[in-house]
Amino acid sequence: MNGYVKVCKSEGKGRVLKEDKEGLKLYYPQSSYHAMLNVTCREVGFDCDYVAKGETEEELMKDAGEHAVKDHGYKKEDIMTPELQEKIRAHIRKA
Repeated sequence: MNGYVKVCKSEGKGRVLKEDKEGLKLYYPQSSYHAMLNVTCREVGFDCDYVAKGETEEELMKDAGEHAVKDHGYKKEDIMTPELQEKIRAHIRKA
C-alpha cells in the first residue's frame, strides 16, 4: 500500500489520508508521521535560539510567526514578508 498502514478507525495513530468503502482508514505509519520540520531564529538572522517546529511548512511558519509576535514584539503584518519566508525555507531541517 505504498508505505501506508491500513487500520480501523479506533486503532489509528497519525494523520488520516483517506477512508475506503468499508470504513477503514489509511494512516501514515508512525515512524514517518513524526518527522518534524524545524528552524531556529538564529539560523535566519535573529539573536535567539528559539526552535520553530511543525509537521508541515505551514505549521512551522505559523509557529515562527507567533513566536516573533510574542517574544520579539513584531506586529503580525510585519513579520511574514516573502523575503523572510524564503529565508526560513532555506534553513528548514527535518528532525
